[in-house]
Amino acid sequence: MNIAKRLVSLALACALAAVLAMPAADGSPAASSDETASVTAAGALSRAGEPKQAVPSVRSMRFGTAAQPLAAAAPQTVSPSPAKTPISLAAPAALPVESTQDPSGGESAVTDGIVLQNRALAEAIGYLKAIIAASKTGIHNFEVYLVPVGENLQEFYGAYDDNEGVHHVLPSTVFYNTQTGLIYDDDQKGALHTGFNVDVGQMMYYSPVYTWHREFGYCRAYDALAPAVGHYVKTFRVKFSYGGLDWLVQFWKGQYFNVFTGAEFGFYNKPQGKIVEFYDCASDEWMVPMSMKLYKNGRLLFVREPELHWWMTGFKIGVSLPSMLTLEGTIEFKTAEMKDAFLAALDEEQPEGVTYSTQGNLFSFTWKG
Repeated sequence: MNIAKRLVSLALACALAAVLAMPAADGSPAASSDETASVTAAGALSRAGEPKQAVPSVRSMRFGTAAQPLAAAAPQTVSPSPAKTPISLAAPAALPVESTQDPSGGESAVTDGIVLQNRALAEAIGYLKAIIAASKTGIHNFEVYLVPVGENLQEFYGAYDDNEGVHHVLPSTVFYNTQTGLIYDDDQKGALHTGFNVDVGQMMYYSPVYTWHREFGYCRAYDALAPAVGHYVKTFRVKFSYGGLDWLVQFWKGQYFNVFTGAEFGFYNKPQGKIVEFYDCASDEWMVPMSMKLYKNGRLLFVREPELHWWMTGFKIGVSLPSMLTLEGTIEFKTAEMKDAFLAALDEEQPEGVTYSTQGNLFSFTWKG
């Protein structure tokens, strides 16, 4: 990611945090009636409705060719578009940096822990370099605004003046869909490269398919360490074998990072016979349609419509005990054999507060208490 995009992303993150933190009349964060209506009107659309193939057409509108690399969107010394929609923001405290590259010269695919650790270190060093660079060139009169780039689609832009008085315009490739109420990045890795997109209509965060979390897999140590980062959740695990793999489907609900109420469930697997209890996140070929609804004391917090995924999530600013939350969800298994193996393991586990029903390969559940 180049410096320009990091700059816009950091400022946008501040804006989104402020928007999602705005309390409703009852003191809890909530969308306005107009925002809610805009999402409801999109009823038949998936809330994950940011088709990857639609992004090149946006680039084509801006640069003239879908094949032109993103680097073509470098800072420009021209005035912002007159069609912009202003967003009032404070200037960011520091300027983050360009993405690192692997030794082969390309963007790191991050396929093992060593590469991942090296990349994280390189990016941390890059942040320091960017701060130094920003202090030399100066950032003044910084603003973030929206520019229409397609039907129902707007892109976040940033602009600032440097110490020489040169005006810079920075596209971000972070988009806002006015019909679905979603904010997302064009690489399906999460808006602002946080690993999460934003549903403005419901004032909630959710994970896209290619979030960075997918590179870390899962092991029990994650849950053991969760309280150290403000996670206080209930969980249950369902383990079974299918298709030559050992499978884990795990469910969570509760408090995250001390400030978010949420829930999640995901699919993980490992080779049969592997002694170490470390699972990989399910690959694309194993993704299944999933959906969820989360309630707090009987009040609906948010809905995730059915989506082909490996990790169904939803998080909303608020404070809740796990016992206050009721999670409803669906999973449509690939085959009857896979569903039956899962159900046999679930019945043996008998998690407290869980009831379910099935119709064909569709598994529907409710988790209370």
